[in-house]
Amino acid sequence: MHYTFENQDFCKQWKTNAQEDDYQYCRKCTSQPCQQLWELVKKLASANNCNGTQAKTLTQRKPFRIYTTLRQGVYYCNFQSLAEDRKGRDWGIPKEDFLYVLKTGDDHTPSDARQKSHVEPIIEIIRTHAHGQELINQVLKT
Repeated sequence: MHYTFENQDFCKQWKTNAQEDDYQYCRKCTSQPCQQLWELVKKLASANNCNGTQAKTLTQRKPFRIYTTLRQGVYYCNFQSLAEDRKGRDWGIPKEDFLYVLKTGDDHTPSDARQKSHVEPIIEIIRTHAHGQELINQVLKT
């Protein structure tokens, strides 16, 4: 299966050779701003003994948390809704989906998942951290 996505030139660093795992290119890329931003996401997810960071979405003010597990790989985090209407629902967020949504604003991601509603609140948390907005701006330029 070859993944196609709406905005194939979302990154100046992106390289594709029409292979099945093209959508995972962000995992191999060594762009420093992207690496640093993902490290911050992983830091938020692994806080509190991997119980993660809790916050509320901006538009609907619904509680959520971003977290990881000890066994989870370095390229994934989890998003869990803590709202009563969706309590306990978990979504995996891979690095490439996170970066794709940040850079394009598109909901249809390289891994064929809809992640915009999960990525946007995480970005808002990052904006509140020291140098968070600066790091986001650097990623947007790559």
